[in-house]
Amino acid sequence: DAPEFRKARRIDIDLDEGETLFVPGGAPHLVVNLTDSLAFAGNFLDESNFEDAMKDIRAMAAMEEAKRQSASKAYGDQASDAAGPMAGLVAAIEEIDFEADKAMHEDHLPGRMLAVR
Repeated sequence: DAPEFRKARRIDIDLDEGETLFVPGGAPHLVVNLTDSLAFAGNFLDESNFEDAMKDIRAMAAMEEAKRQSASKAYGDQASDAAGPMAGLVAAIEEIDFEADKAMHEDHLPGRMLAVR
């Protein structure tokens, strides 16, 4: 399936306090905390991964819908008619009006909004 896999090599990275590592979507990775840690993780959409991410999200929404329809056939009225959370996510993302000439990272939040106390 992945003929290039044998060329893959492990990379070890030690991050210090306050540092951030960007792991591209779909990249296999392992995190080992060397001390007690608090981590924040998130998934980001931008022009570099938007189309691939939306393809994945739409596929997950389609799987949800197929499961819902299967349950509806099996259980009739007892099954939910509501769309799943991935369908809601697709709808919400499609409503966003992205400014083509401005990346989201160009708007910076002041430090006081980034700290949790």
